Formats: sequence, C-alpha cells, structure tokens
Amino acid sequence: REQSSSSFNSLSATKDYSFSPASGNTVTIPVSARVADVQLRFTANSGSGAGQVAEFQVLGAPAANPDLQVTGITAAPAAPV
Repeated sequence: REQSSSSFNSLSATKDYSFSPASGNTVTIPVSARVADVQLRFTANSGSGAGQVAEFQVLGAPAANPDLQVTGITAAPAAPV
C-alpha cells in the first residue's frame, strides 16, 4: 500500500511456490516498489487447508515520508504583550 492510499496493489502476480528441504524450505519473491505497508494474500496451499507462513521479511531502505506543509497559521492575540 502506498502511504497516501487506503487500498493495496499487487507487487507480484499470483504464482505457485514450492517449499523443499533441499532449499531450506525458503522462497524468495523479489519485488521492487516503494510502499508503506505489505499485505500477504494466500490463494492456495498444497499441504494444508489454510495459508501458512513461519517467517516473513521485508528488506530494503524505508521510503521517505512526505515533507510536512503547514498552511493557514493564525495567532491570538495578534500582538501579544
């Protein structure tokens, strides 16, 4: 999800991933995007009736936050003592 958005976009197309002890039971899904949040969506599981994840990592540099713009400043009283 982009920082100013309320909905999620797909960073990777739906695909079957296989886990194997020979590969350390790990899967790497490379993506390149600048997002504020990441959501996992499981569409199927060959080993169980529900999605499974033991560990999930997001690696990379955090996206910069937008600069704060202050507008419409007022003060009262206008000329303090």
